[in-house]
Amino acid sequence: MKLKEVTIAMVVVLVACYIGAGAPPLELLIKPSVVLDGLALKSGTWHYGNREDYAVPASEILASRFYTLIIAALCAVCGMAVGRVKVTWKRLACFVAVAVALQFVFYYAQMRAFYLPW
Repeated sequence: MKLKEVTIAMVVVLVACYIGAGAPPLELLIKPSVVLDGLALKSGTWHYGNREDYAVPASEILASRFYTLIIAALCAVCGMAVGRVKVTWKRLACFVAVAVALQFVFYYAQMRAFYLPW
């Protein structure tokens, strides 16, 4: 029963992120440049929105917002789960691994935003 609840919650989060991103076409979501822009947090960064990317189609920036929202949802789930008292060593190891992976995503976003040419 627990697996069914987790699956339903995950589908609801994915649909909410998809709607929050403006319901982009599905072929845009698997486009490599959109995935990389999403992991670079391009859609939510002042640096890109105001100076750099007027040449990029708005649909690609909206599609990259899907991945940014997925990262935000993952952070929220980890924060709520760690906030609970019932944290086992396996769960703690999983949350630490997710936190380290998210740090790499954020470092990648900073490198793309300020040091690498687009």
